Amino acid sequence: MNKKTYVYGLISFIILTLIFNPIIEKDSVLADESNNLQILKNDVSQDGVIKEEVEDVYNMSKAYLKEYTKSSLKELEVEIVNVVNDQLILLAINGTDKPIKNLKFDMTVEQLFEDKQIESNQSTSGTLEAGKIYPIKVDLTEEELKKYEENEPFTSTELSNIKIEHVNQANFWKYYVLNLIFSVIAYKLGFARELPFKKEIFVYIMLAVGVFILTIFNLLGLPITESLIITSLVLAIYRYRLHLTRKKEAKETH
Repeated sequence: MNKKTYVYGLISFIILTLIFNPIIEKDSVLADESNNLQILKNDVSQDGVIKEEVEDVYNMSKAYLKEYTKSSLKELEVEIVNVVNDQLILLAINGTDKPIKNLKFDMTVEQLFEDKQIESNQSTSGTLEAGKIYPIKVDLTEEELKKYEENEPFTSTELSNIKIEHVNQANFWKYYVLNLIFSVIAYKLGFARELPFKKEIFVYIMLAVGVFILTIFNLLGLPITESLIITSLVLAIYRYRLHLTRKKEAKETH
């Protein structure tokens, strides 16, 4: 394997770092950009499309965003869209420069409710990327539904006790190091072969690139690290049992 291969491998890694790095600051959300709408983690079916029962939520949200006229934001903004299936649909607009993984706040809407606690967790909603928007569905009581019908449209909201948990650089590199360690362990236990030194180095460079991309899915709430740990444990048990079997066979031969 010649030097060009290693150079191309290094260049590819740098390019992928710049393209996929979730730590790079992103532009704040712009007005009239319905393309910034994200789909909640639990609203996507296994084949990657929006579930039928929540299509109205996203259709209304997109229609609302096409008429959205506020200028670029530098913080969290929450807007009221409409009521769908007895749920108040809000749009959380991340105007900060970091992805949000967990969000909690108290919301007051005049003539509707006061200091209603609203929460959005990464486990169900996914990560709200910087400069992006996703819906938050709030269950309403019968009394609140009646108030909504009597007083709509609502144009102003007041947020208090805002608690935002960002996905930050430390989290990303912590996951990356763990993923890389367990990927190397899995490779050595299950797939490694005797290779020349240069080829071995190239394999590990490609492994580092692949793990970098995998780690991005950690930030989206997928159990990448946990899966790699389980894979490493299973392969370790397999190799240990294989060792015992070979040792037993060797004794029987002698």
